[in-house]
Amino acid sequence: RFLRKIKNSVLQDLLTRANKILIEKNVISLDVVAVDSKPVKALTKHNNPKNIRRNQRDKTKKPRRNPKAALGYYSYLPLPDPEGKKKQYIFFWGYRTHAIVDANSGMALVEGTWTRREELDREGEAVLEHWAMNRIATIDKCVLRMGAYEIMFAPDVPPKVAINEAIEIAKKYSTGGSGDFVNGILDKIFSKHSRQNETPPADHADAEPQR
Repeated sequence: RFLRKIKNSVLQDLLTRANKILIEKNVISLDVVAVDSKPVKALTKHNNPKNIRRNQRDKTKKPRRNPKAALGYYSYLPLPDPEGKKKQYIFFWGYRTHAIVDANSGMALVEGTWTRREELDREGEAVLEHWAMNRIATIDKCVLRMGAYEIMFAPDVPPKVAINEAIEIAKKYSTGGSGDFVNGILDKIFSKHSRQNETPPADHADAEPQR
């Protein structure tokens, strides 16, 4: 409701300033990805319809296990008013988080990667030597999944760009050797799929006879 009292130009200026700071600090690169707001429902009994003490409207009674959750951040359900005077709503407790989105295609990389994670893990294990995906550090595994997803399913993103972005993320947020590790695995996945996508040579039997 507070947004109704704030001019849209103020919000646009705030978003522009925030993005400029992130770009200057090399946190994000808008040539490859963008960040989009995404609501997430909190895992709390306050959202359980079977809970007879469910907190549906009181913003002051925050969930104890989810103190950062806010009422109405996720969504709401319209309910019919028995007297027909005005609409009634049931709100949910949740968070306003962000999803990484492909700036060119608008594809949500996190959602796409998560839905294909088993396939991506099999792809990674196929090029790993004497190693399994479940033994890889969590951050490295997430970076590998996202990079492999872009290589395999995001044709608008150049594979080399996807690999370089993954390397930089691994260097910044994981261990010292993670960049080289991620580079090696994604490069093998890229090489494998490049060979698969190559046009097979013409059969000698079908070739025209030489004169």
